[in-house]
Amino acid sequence: MTRLSRVHISETTSFKIIGEHYLLHSVQLNRNTSIHVSLLFSTLLFIVSANIDARYEQTNYMSDLLKALTPTPSGWCNKTHYCKWNGVVCQYNRVGAITLPSSSLAGTLPPYITVLTSLTNIDLHNNSLTGPLPEFSELSALETVYLGHNNFTSIPEFCFDSSEGLRNLNLSNNLNLSP
Repeated sequence: MTRLSRVHISETTSFKIIGEHYLLHSVQLNRNTSIHVSLLFSTLLFIVSANIDARYEQTNYMSDLLKALTPTPSGWCNKTHYCKWNGVVCQYNRVGAITLPSSSLAGTLPPYITVLTSLTNIDLHNNSLTGPLPEFSELSALETVYLGHNNFTSIPEFCFDSSEGLRNLNLSNNLNLSP
């Protein structure tokens, strides 16, 4: 990530941050105005950085999920944006749902699913997924988790902490699942 250590503000200063353009206008700067512009600029950089980090983490998670599942789900490939993949529903380029029930999938879900902060629904029931469940903690938008009829082996201790919106949970028929 690109960090700016010093920006000189003149009547019109233009700068670029990772493909995003921002234009600051200043007619006359005095000491108080400089402080306000500086605070506004710092806040703007923080928001942009957080948004870029979130998109990057989400992209990495979906790429790791693509690599983890075999066979590769129909319509999934790195050359296509994950929001266009079959079974993935996005809103504002954020994953809201992953639904691939009965798709003959095997593999282990990447553990850091919490980067999908807009996830409301995950339905991967009736596949052959293995390993521990990922931690769904802190996914406050999560409403539905259907992971029954797989081969998951364990549930992390705080798997569903802070998932207060969870309405439907099905982990049935995971015969290797430890209590």
